[in-house]
Amino acid sequence: MLRYFPAERRRRLAPIFLVAGLYVVGKLAYDEAPRDQEVRYVLPDTTVHTLRVTYSSGDDLYGGLERRFPEGSPTELVHTPSLSPGHYDVAIELTGHDGQVRHLTRSLDVPTEGALRIRLTGEQ
Repeated sequence: MLRYFPAERRRRLAPIFLVAGLYVVGKLAYDEAPRDQEVRYVLPDTTVHTLRVTYSSGDDLYGGLERRFPEGSPTELVHTPSLSPGHYDVAIELTGHDGQVRHLTRSLDVPTEGALRIRLTGEQ
């Protein structure tokens, strides 16, 4: 195909194709790059002693957090995980001061504009 273009024209077009190729590769890499996603956990009450959160997609685990509150939990906890774009299952374990453990599941999609709020009330 190059034989149809004179050498001078190929030299002029080469930078255009190079820039276009770099743009496409950069765009693909950016779309798959991990992003910080602010997640606000609204705790049900101040009797939570331990909060454990795990982010997963399918069978793959992507991190999480564990916080202990010996003197009582705040009403809201902010966490900013770095996650690649996609859908995630959030497994949450709340342990009360009385030792009772509650398991909750939620989901989130990354990226989400602004902070995502997850209320930790509901099913056992």
